[in-house]
Amino acid sequence: MTLLLNEIHITNRDLRDSVIIFAADGRLSKRFKFFATTKKIFRIDYLNAGVGFFGLAEFTTMIGKRHMVADWLANFINKNSKINTLKEFANTLGQELGSVIPKETKLKHRLGIHLAGFRKDGLPEFWFLRNSQNDTLLESFNVSEQFLSSAARDMGYDGKNPILPEVFSFIQIFRNGDIRSHAIVEEDLNKIMNNFFSLSDFKKPSSVSDYENFVRFKMKIIADIYAKYCRDSVIGTPIDVFSITPSSSGKLD
Repeated sequence: MTLLLNEIHITNRDLRDSVIIFAADGRLSKRFKFFATTKKIFRIDYLNAGVGFFGLAEFTTMIGKRHMVADWLANFINKNSKINTLKEFANTLGQELGSVIPKETKLKHRLGIHLAGFRKDGLPEFWFLRNSQNDTLLESFNVSEQFLSSAARDMGYDGKNPILPEVFSFIQIFRNGDIRSHAIVEEDLNKIMNNFFSLSDFKKPSSVSDYENFVRFKMKIIADIYAKYCRDSVIGTPIDVFSITPSSSGKLD
């Protein structure tokens, strides 16, 4: 199991004035028991993007070749540097996963992919790939963009103007894997920490680096809770976090 998280931070009404956070725990489980640790999120420098996975951790092809999903995904990134858009990357990845993973494996195990980054015009996109529809496992991978086409529309984006009609900032969260813990902890822990940050001798995160550390801190708390109190410790350290920005300002308002 995994806790895979993306946050898209929008400030000052402008969708181009944003930061994308990637975070994931590093624990692999087999039959709900510790199996190994691995990296689950990866940068795609040539697209100013990142990608991460949850669910299926390994598969064996029809010719008997065994692949760890982490290694396969890193290799896919390296060999597809000529791809120019997130949409093309998402569709190509979905097609290749659909062809390389045997049908029997796809119908028994769920695999999901988060792909997020910035288009050449500076707008953020979030793509979701999964071999499932609701609770039904599929032979192929569904591929859909879910930020500009959905979440941003709810905030007033009209599909053309990147400036939102109202003056506000917001954080869009996408999470998958064993999301129970994040859903339980996130809101209450933020309230607790905001109480601390209101005190004069506590520093609120103000840079992208600060916020990466804050996200890592919260996910480490979740991992510690699982280690100490959960029968099936399916979320655990190490915690990997990185951010993507359309510029190098490194500031969060």
